Amino acid sequence: MNHKGFGKIASPQKSLNQELRQVFRKFNKRGKLRSTPWALHEISRLESRDGKVHQIVVASSQNDMAQGDYHDSEIQVLGNHQEIEEPFTPYSLPLRENFEASHWQEWSESGIDSEIAALNFKSLSGNAAFDYLLYSDKISRRNDGRLRDGDMRRYAHLSNGGWWCSGINIITGEDSDWGCFKPNTPRIDEGNSKAIKYEHPPKVDTEIFALRIPARIWELISRRYDVALPKNYQSLPYGDFWRWVRENTQIPVIICEGAKKAAAILSCGYVAIGIPGVWGGRRQPKDEYGENNGAPYLIPQLAAYAQSGRRIYFCFDADVKRTTVRSVNGAIAKTAKLLSLRGCEVRVMGWHLALGKGIDDVLVAYGRDQFDTIYCDALKLDEWNTKQLRRLTYTPDLNLNQRYLGELAIPLGKQLIGLKSPKNTGKTHLLQWLTDPIIRAGERRVLVITHRVQLATQLVKKLGLPFITEVKQTEQGSHFGMGLVIDSLHPKSQAKFNPDEWKGCWLILDEIMQLIWHLLSSSTCQTDRVAIIKNFKRLLQNVVNYGGKIFIADADLNDIGIDFIKGLLGQEIDTFLVENTFKFVEPWQVNLVQGNNPAQLVKILTQKLENGDKCFVALSGQRASSKWGSRNLEAYYKKLLPHLRILRIDSKSTTTLGHPAFGCTDDLNEVIKNYDLVLTTSTIETGVSIEEKHFDYVFGIFQGVQTTDGVRQHLSRYRPPVPRYIWLNPVGINRVGNGSNSVKALLAGEYIKNKANIKKLVDLGFEESIEGNFESICINTWAKLGAIINDGMNSYESQIISDLKSEGHIICEVSADELPEPAEVETTKQEIYKNCKSEYAGHCENVTASESITDEQFLKLDKQNCKTESEQLKHRKGEIERRYNVTVTPELVEKDDQNWYSIIRLDYYLGVGREFLPDREINVMSTALKNGDGDYFIPDTNKSFIGKKIDALDWIGYKELRETDGLSNNHPLAQAVFEKAKTHQSDLSLILGAKSNMFAKLNTPMQVCQKLASLTGYKFPRLRREGTRGNQVWIYGVPAPDFQKDDEGNLVLVDGRAVPVSDRREEVFTAWVERDILAREKAAKAKLEAQVQATIPNCQLSALAETEINTLTTLQEHYAEQKTQTLTEEVESIVITHDSESQVIIAELPVENHQQSTEAVIEKLLKISNWGEVAANQAEIDQVWPLLSENQRSHLWELHQKYQQQLSLEELAQQAIATQAEIKETGFGSHFRSYVLKAVRGGIAIARKCWGDKQECSIPLNQLLLAN
Repeated sequence: MNHKGFGKIASPQKSLNQELRQVFRKFNKRGKLRSTPWALHEISRLESRDGKVHQIVVASSQNDMAQGDYHDSEIQVLGNHQEIEEPFTPYSLPLRENFEASHWQEWSESGIDSEIAALNFKSLSGNAAFDYLLYSDKISRRNDGRLRDGDMRRYAHLSNGGWWCSGINIITGEDSDWGCFKPNTPRIDEGNSKAIKYEHPPKVDTEIFALRIPARIWELISRRYDVALPKNYQSLPYGDFWRWVRENTQIPVIICEGAKKAAAILSCGYVAIGIPGVWGGRRQPKDEYGENNGAPYLIPQLAAYAQSGRRIYFCFDADVKRTTVRSVNGAIAKTAKLLSLRGCEVRVMGWHLALGKGIDDVLVAYGRDQFDTIYCDALKLDEWNTKQLRRLTYTPDLNLNQRYLGELAIPLGKQLIGLKSPKNTGKTHLLQWLTDPIIRAGERRVLVITHRVQLATQLVKKLGLPFITEVKQTEQGSHFGMGLVIDSLHPKSQAKFNPDEWKGCWLILDEIMQLIWHLLSSSTCQTDRVAIIKNFKRLLQNVVNYGGKIFIADADLNDIGIDFIKGLLGQEIDTFLVENTFKFVEPWQVNLVQGNNPAQLVKILTQKLENGDKCFVALSGQRASSKWGSRNLEAYYKKLLPHLRILRIDSKSTTTLGHPAFGCTDDLNEVIKNYDLVLTTSTIETGVSIEEKHFDYVFGIFQGVQTTDGVRQHLSRYRPPVPRYIWLNPVGINRVGNGSNSVKALLAGEYIKNKANIKKLVDLGFEESIEGNFESICINTWAKLGAIINDGMNSYESQIISDLKSEGHIICEVSADELPEPAEVETTKQEIYKNCKSEYAGHCENVTASESITDEQFLKLDKQNCKTESEQLKHRKGEIERRYNVTVTPELVEKDDQNWYSIIRLDYYLGVGREFLPDREINVMSTALKNGDGDYFIPDTNKSFIGKKIDALDWIGYKELRETDGLSNNHPLAQAVFEKAKTHQSDLSLILGAKSNMFAKLNTPMQVCQKLASLTGYKFPRLRREGTRGNQVWIYGVPAPDFQKDDEGNLVLVDGRAVPVSDRREEVFTAWVERDILAREKAAKAKLEAQVQATIPNCQLSALAETEINTLTTLQEHYAEQKTQTLTEEVESIVITHDSESQVIIAELPVENHQQSTEAVIEKLLKISNWGEVAANQAEIDQVWPLLSENQRSHLWELHQKYQQQLSLEELAQQAIATQAEIKETGFGSHFRSYVLKAVRGGIAIARKCWGDKQECSIPLNQLLLAN
């Protein structure tokens, strides 16, 4: 279908040079004429014409002829003959009778066809406007029919004349009474003191502008969308056109604001309807108090075209005012929702304000071709929503268009300063100029927070401040300020950051958009994310409340970043926003390299290197298993071109002691001079600026891991405008949440999962309170940024290219003389793959062969930022050992790199580990609440829970699938699973953690079964075909991780069945069961100790203390031998379990040390009248307890409970103090005091009571007990 149509309205009259430029646009990218005869003909015609346009007049309909002015049309309809010349149409309409000249000129300047103008617009003078506008019966009038005095005064301006427009009432098909009037002298709105440009009939429901069109426009629309015209269409009433549109849902409808814009679009041969304001397409019922009362709905005239399958376009003005933009966006979103519910496909047209504010302005200035482009580039609703999120609608206080920001003065009283300026325009220099006098004077401290270490170290170096790891090495420490990464903002970090120490400082948040996303999504922050956010909030409040300033800077700063800071701050703040719209006069030439993989780009890179050129390469991968990552390419070029000097800069090399890249970012401009090839990853995506003119080319391989913004950041690290060669994956792979590019859909997905997970926890017996409403600004911001990222991932290549174009760079294809031969490209690919396989195998062997380390050594390495290569291998092996609890092999290393852990973990809890699933789920939430001080971040916990995944697989019948042999597409079980999966595909995809609809493209039952099996690392083997000819189906066997194959890769069948091959998961599961049993016992033990501590008879504290003093020497020796074992474990309490009706916890008691006979112990127990009279040790009580009757046990338990509650803490303290002399005489060391305190549980209770509830205390026990 040709969306640009057959007939065209020519551009407005332009100069000869302008039109010649239009002609030369017909040349292709390689400079060859697309159609030489046409171009020469056009040039000849333009040079020879006398300014008048030759045109072909096509007869109009009888209705058109009745108007008597059909010959004035300057729209040419293309006939069947292909050589008919396409004329230019000047927007200058001859004045007609009965129209005021100013009105006719206004319509002409809006690009409205003369016949459409004559059919729908008219000039009114005198009192005529009153009849057209004030016709409602609901308008209050006097007895003589005259308007009330108030209305007469309100509408007195109508008598000065104006123009009126009305169209067809599409409900009746007749002329509509409703329309709009534009007065020559508009009245002023008393509410906002603005002129009311258009008047609509009061007390009348609004309608749409469905304008009358001549037959030739109808013909043009018919040809554009390839829809047959009705018979005798030329003589049909005007209303029949709109009925024809309604009957043919394949015809798109454009919604615009106002009659003039609708007329201008119709003049181009598109179907357009106008609404009286952006909110005019929907109605919201309200009650007498103005409150919403009922669901919103489309107005009837618009609802008539809201048909399933119809494409609806919104074409509203390009505004920049913040309130207007938000109002328009809200109107589009809410109207589009109602349209979508009716099955319409909604799109939104947009254009740069420089082209014109309204679409009629664009048409007049740039012609119909520009409108065609805007129409074809319209965005889907979700894409448009995401694009709006990237906008900065806050009005800048200072607009600049200059190469460098320079030195700008910040007005006094402004506390939030936003800097939006392109990369390499001096943002850092401005911050240095602003903070230098503050730092020198010591007036306020400066705190720099970023999301990457390299960025922070580079920035603080320029500001003259230390990074957090350098604070102790400098004389001034953090007296003037410091820099750190956002990850270190929680109290438990090595930085031990305290926001109360930074009151009133100047806070710099560089690369604010990436910093916020790192804060809300990075795995390095996940454990302590809530604590970091809480500390960050306190920091912001301390800065603002004590007169400090917050600087946020980013080339892509938008509303989200500003709203997040304001929302987290929770209070009003004076803002000063600087926006620099400079575009570089020396743009890059970006050469796009095609292909299914980057092999062609690597071959071009090899050619450049062989020619002696120096190259800077930006890569998205660095893992040893990445074929196109930094490690493999380094090894590849060392073998291929051994003379090359190569530097690899990634997160491993920059933190590897002894590596050439270690610490290189401190002086990268000097370091690079020693190298011919520099391979970099996203480690230096930000925070590094290479100004030195050293490289001849920049290459980039972007596989969809980095965000689209991150790609542009990475490419700009090398500042000189040398040519760029890039390979882009068509779609990205790192999606957020459920993968939607809609904010509402992302939020809905997380809230649905959270609700399901909480319900699951409650069912499992989770007892802690769960709020789930932690800082709504955080999850809302997470969803907005996630929607932007997902949208970029959906159209990864096109989004990056579009962004590069908007920055002013030149995008082109690689020239033919640079393209290598296909055979050479294939050879390069195979060499890369072979090299990667060899290097990766060596890496796996090195990990396996490295030394196994203890837990203590592992924790030390885990916290160690910089490691040697040997330490990195040990740490990697330690990770795998602790993850799987089995011996590490090269195969296990490879599997772990392929995300094997999460796959078999699901299988474990689905099967042998099912009984431990409740413990795991409860522990996930308990840990989150503990780390977050009672709060948790929903996206983090949703990623951690797997209980609902297990429930989903149980519901769909996955266990039965796994056990069934002989499945096929016709098997009832497979068909039942298929039906469930397709019916509930969205919900299942969400619960199973898919980044998109995992069942959408699966069309057969066995495809669904294979997809489900892959979730646990299984697959169904295809065995044989069965059935009659033409109706054969494949039969599948019982699934397994893998199967035996012959040398040709075919399944080995024994008795018609595939032979399964184990992947060692059973060994892992056995180790995990042991791990979980120990964890359960440990948790039960801890719970028991807590219960016992709560019930121990505190009256025995003094005797217990005396016993501990007597055995002090033994305890000290034991402590020296094994510091990790506490005295509590030596004297742990015992749980005595009785029949099913009762369970009695007996506290450990200080009794005689010798063993007594059973009869003697029973006799002594039965004689006591007070629990304090017990004279038996715990083992003796343990031995005789089952021999006692139920009544005897109950009696003793009552004595214990009664005695426990006899004395107050003060009385117990007095008893303890009575023993303080012996404690003092012992004179034990300070390192042993807390150990004794831990042993004497009652002593801890009294110590906390007297000393202020301190967990630990280093003073002697006797002084502690004597304190009041």
